[in-house]
Amino acid sequence: MGKKSCFVALLLFIAACGNKKGENVAQKEKTDSMTVAAVVPNAIQSDSLGLPDAAKPFVLSNYNVLKCQKGDLNNDNIEDISLVLENKKGDGDALRPLLLLTQDQKGVYTLAARNDSIVACRECGGVMGDPLAGITIKDGFFTVEEEGGSRQRWTRYITFQYDAAQNTWILHRIDETVADTLDPKGDKKSVKTAKNF
Repeated sequence: MGKKSCFVALLLFIAACGNKKGENVAQKEKTDSMTVAAVVPNAIQSDSLGLPDAAKPFVLSNYNVLKCQKGDLNNDNIEDISLVLENKKGDGDALRPLLLLTQDQKGVYTLAARNDSIVACRECGGVMGDPLAGITIKDGFFTVEEEGGSRQRWTRYITFQYDAAQNTWILHRIDETVADTLDPKGDKKSVKTAKNF
């Protein structure tokens, strides 16, 4: 390969890398603007499965921890945990329990809430695969983030807010989008708040 060919190949490689980086930034900004940033500003997300020993007894038998997210679920300035569990059998349409574990000042966890129908099944994302994108927690709010589809790509963000008077989490809002990959005019966005529920 001559010097000129090497130079052209190098330029193409750099251009491709530059485009990828730009696409990633644009994609991140788009995601932030239509999802959690609007619901839970400055939220921190982590998929760390570093489950503390004190919380391990709450993992149901025959289940694995799929997601473990730490944060303050009940506004007491103590770190709590949300867990999404998945059956070890790996059934694609099996229910995936969501557990909320609150922690006291002594480091003792309590199962504060459980819901077996909020998190979609592993096969519910269609050709996009597992729809569970993550769980976000901030200041008494938590959001279940999901996405899937094929030609029509969908996202769903279900947000709950802690209600101290009832000592539970109340459905706060649902953000849904559908983007038609072949026809941008077919894009849809829906926001439902407490007045809709």
